[in-house]
Amino acid sequence: MKWNTIYIEGRNDFWEDVNKKIFQSDLNFLPGHMEQRADAKFHGLYWLDSKVDLRAFKEAIGGKIIWKYRLQFCLELEEKKEDEVQEKSVPLSDKENGMITAMRSKVALEF
Repeated sequence: MKWNTIYIEGRNDFWEDVNKKIFQSDLNFLPGHMEQRADAKFHGLYWLDSKVDLRAFKEAIGGKIIWKYRLQFCLELEEKKEDEVQEKSVPLSDKENGMITAMRSKVALEF
């Protein structure tokens, strides 16, 4: 069996909620570890069976938890660092900011 490494980064300690959801699923995975970085963000490590794709993993976790903790998924930590550099150099458009505001207000009503 071959395993793929998945890194998750998010706000607050999401480890318990994420584990609860994926342990209820039928996905073949191994939990790794969770740690808090110096920038106060948390990141966790999971290994997924190579037959499990990232989309199925995200669906098992669920949109509410992904949004609640602002989870971001990547296959390598270096990939995440490159994304952060790009995010800082490209500002969001007014339309994108409006969409984010609309999503935040909708999620706030659900909790």
